[in-house]
Amino acid sequence: MKRKQWMAVLILGILGSVSVLAAERVLLRGGAPVHVRLKADLDSTRAVMGDRVDLELSQPLVMQGLVVAPEGAVAWGAVQVVNRGKSVRFDVQGVRLPSLAVVKLRSIPEKTSNPAKDVIKVDQGLAPRGSVFLAYVDDDVSVEVAAQAAAPTPTGRPPTTTTAAATTTPVAPPAEPPKPAVASAPVPAPATPAVTAPPAAPAEAKPAEPAPPPVAVVPATPAPAAPASIPAAPAPAPAPSGMEGVTDWVTVECFSVPSGADILIDGDFYGNTPSILKLPVGKHRLRFVLAGYAPSSRELELPAGAAIRTIRDEMEKREQ
Repeated sequence: MKRKQWMAVLILGILGSVSVLAAERVLLRGGAPVHVRLKADLDSTRAVMGDRVDLELSQPLVMQGLVVAPEGAVAWGAVQVVNRGKSVRFDVQGVRLPSLAVVKLRSIPEKTSNPAKDVIKVDQGLAPRGSVFLAYVDDDVSVEVAAQAAAPTPTGRPPTTTTAAATTTPVAPPAEPPKPAVASAPVPAPATPAVTAPPAAPAEAKPAEPAPPPVAVVPATPAPAAPASIPAAPAPAPAPSGMEGVTDWVTVECFSVPSGADILIDGDFYGNTPSILKLPVGKHRLRFVLAGYAPSSRELELPAGAAIRTIRDEMEKREQ
């Protein structure tokens, strides 16, 4: 009977550990800060209004003790205003979670209905790759998070995070100097019955000189490896080199009703509607995908020197 009870307790323990691994719902509060960094240089002498700005999280997004999105999660925005050679303004539009859900972001702490104010300004005219900026969750949203994402570190403390702006050189910890060897006192020879004099007192032991501590070796800084669990950023159209006088690119405005649909160009993810994209001339396959609605697809013919193309699709609700 005791054996059966023990087996029942074991099974309940296994089931309990499995339930801990189940996904949990986490409420992301509107206005929660999100640290993002540039994945490429943003140069006002080459940027064009509507260009996609590729970003990634510079540190994990943590809410209620759970990692909602890890460092390196894909984020994006778009160039909104360019003052050639002086400044450039861009917005931060969203971030993709490991569950493939998209959380909308804004560029300023206060929510505004004026898109011209919801931008980040680079006054120097150049923001190098790795520059860190602060964005914010746009609205309250409930997201699904794997419970193991909040697993504590071996020391029991939450994982520490660092921003891309701070670079450190790992230094090997100095080896602990060896403890000084202490000579043991010599043992006097036992007295023989014929000797009446008391044995000589043992000589006082002197500690040996401690060896000098080894010099710490500073290893070469290893190249940071991308975490295997972070999905690679979708490959956008090649960035233009020297936009002055180039007519090989066409601005395409993408809108859908309702908004928030995934934008796929030739099978690659480019963000969500509404978005302003910069595409090379030629033929492209445009596709809008939104949960609960039938996908919308069309062929795009973008000739050289074409004006801005505006695509606005009204998506049909999928029958349950």
